[in-house]
Amino acid sequence: MVGATAGVARLPLQGRPPACGRPATAPTRDWLLALFRELGWGTLAPANEMFRVDGQPFAISHGWGHVPIHLLGARVSIDKRPPAGAKGAGPRTSPHGLVQDLLNRSEPSLWGLVSNGLVLRLLRDHQSLSSAAYVEIDLERIFEGGLYGEFALLFALCHQSRLEAPKAEECWLERWFKTGQEEGVRALDRLRSGVETALIELGTGFLRHPENLALREALKDGWLSKEDYFRQLLRLVYRVLFLFVAEDRDALHPEGTPLEARALRAVLLDRSPPRPGLADSGGRARGSLAAARARAARGVGGRASPRPACPGLRPLRSEGAAQPERRDDREPLPARGAARAR
Repeated sequence: MVGATAGVARLPLQGRPPACGRPATAPTRDWLLALFRELGWGTLAPANEMFRVDGQPFAISHGWGHVPIHLLGARVSIDKRPPAGAKGAGPRTSPHGLVQDLLNRSEPSLWGLVSNGLVLRLLRDHQSLSSAAYVEIDLERIFEGGLYGEFALLFALCHQSRLEAPKAEECWLERWFKTGQEEGVRALDRLRSGVETALIELGTGFLRHPENLALREALKDGWLSKEDYFRQLLRLVYRVLFLFVAEDRDALHPEGTPLEARALRAVLLDRSPPRPGLADSGGRARGSLAAARARAARGVGGRASPRPACPGLRPLRSEGAAQPERRDDREPLPARGAARAR
């Protein structure tokens, strides 16, 4: 890959499509063909109607074996249909749609590429009519910013060796795709099991906590049905899952959030298990991490304390959850016992 990086750096600058999109089809394709050579594809030959389905030719610009590679000008949108009367676009189809239609209808072709020099998309046979599925790589951003890590991803996904195989279903990309599907099913099974465990542990923990008498009385008297209690627990679990995903993607804070506010959020939402026996700077025991979170939560909103700067989250309070909106959830689940139910 180092050799490929050096080769890409030597590509003619005048051929690279700048942000203004001035280059038309010919210079953009020249640059893309040079890029594909560095990615191991050699000299791509024009498709010349080599891709056909039921005798109908598809106006794909280039091809390599069973892989359609549609190269466009920088002024051509990948997602928009060409104007009426435009040549080589089929029946008023966007370039992306053209390649996707070919992959969906052709037995030999399973993967394809389309690029206008600014972005490059990797497509696969995908029959859904409600959503598109593809990997998009921002070529302009990679080469304008010299982003080596992103180029490494481009190299890993779009190198010729990833799609080289006698049959499309035998190539490395397809093997990885199938493995990802299988692992995804296993991950969903593990998630389902984890959700079931969380529902049991939380539901039991809330009921067993000595201060949750009102909850037990509500269930006993029928004011809160078992179904409504289960619905509240399920909502709580999925809110926590949503929070964890947002936290893992660093999506809780807007840009420019002060470090102090980020640190407070880390205390409030830390997923580490409680650790008893912690001591402060004076050597005095200060209890578990759960207690530290409670102290931090009590301080949120005070004049001298920063806020956790998570605009998408409701205020965090130690004494209880936020009021649900639905009529059958008029009484929120108590927060007491949550730490015990972990």
